[in-house]
Amino acid sequence: MKPKQFYNHIGFRLAAPILTGIALYFLILMFFDSVDMIMSNFFSREIGFIIFIAFVVFEANRLLVVLLKKLLGNRDHVRTIVLLHFFLGMVLTVGLTSAILYLYFVYVEGFRTIYTELITFNSLFVFVIFFYHLYYFGMFYLNRENKQKLAQEMTMKENIEIELQRFKFQINPSMLFESLEIIISELQTNKKQADFLIGQLSQMYRYILDNRLNDLVPLQDELESLKPLEQLFLSKYKTAFSIHLQSDSPIPDLMMIPGTLCLLMEYTITKNIITDTLPMVFSISWNENEVKIQYAQHLRLDQNEVVSTRMELLEKAYAHYHSTGIQFNLSNNVQQIRIPLLAVEEE
Repeated sequence: MKPKQFYNHIGFRLAAPILTGIALYFLILMFFDSVDMIMSNFFSREIGFIIFIAFVVFEANRLLVVLLKKLLGNRDHVRTIVLLHFFLGMVLTVGLTSAILYLYFVYVEGFRTIYTELITFNSLFVFVIFFYHLYYFGMFYLNRENKQKLAQEMTMKENIEIELQRFKFQINPSMLFESLEIIISELQTNKKQADFLIGQLSQMYRYILDNRLNDLVPLQDELESLKPLEQLFLSKYKTAFSIHLQSDSPIPDLMMIPGTLCLLMEYTITKNIITDTLPMVFSISWNENEVKIQYAQHLRLDQNEVVSTRMELLEKAYAHYHSTGIQFNLSNNVQQIRIPLLAVEEE
């Protein structure tokens, strides 16, 4: 249900004429009488008369706004619409105010000439209605700008969600082939170890498939998902590869995008040289706000574009969920990756 515009809101329609009438009454008393006579004349019937004029003028301009909105809609000729609003509003206000003043002062008060009163009242009410329409267009353009921003944000959100789905459904073929090469290599020397690695590989991809429809998973599950990957690369690199979980804090009940840690491991392994002299040691720690991965960087000359593309998708997804996103910091050849932990807000 759309919220009512200010000019259709019952509170505004009742309060605006009363407050405007009182304010104009003070101004008229100051103009015709003096400051000393304000309190003695405050409770006279004229204040009710001015409030009545204000009510009629406000209601007439409200109907004018509604009518022009229906007739003109959201046409592109903005300047013409604005000028038409102000011109018709002024004409309507002068016409109504003059007619009511004439009837009241001539037939009720018995005045013969009301030239001064006409100029005074019309000037004041035209001034008020000018700001009435000015406020209307201010709210109109603010509302239109907010709608445009909301539409842009919704489009951006939809794009991020599409890219996130692409990330979750995407299986890195290079990683799969490398895992199969490791298993084939073990088959020639240790069939028992090869069977174990097949089980680890199936666990890794089972985790991907099980969470393909989940936007977020607990940090505990993400840490557990590293174990099969660790076993596969331990078989290939032996002592040159290790993952160390280093944190004195208990694992917080917070969330991550599924596959985050595995992808970061893949991304790092494919980008770096790993040998006995240049070992790859991952240090993973966490607190109540983030997970931190740290390792010594030794970049390869050739880079895996598939993994880099998936990393871009992951970075966009975290930037959508969190203001800081994933942060990379390289210092003294030590790469540090900080991933924000996400909380699920209950509606």
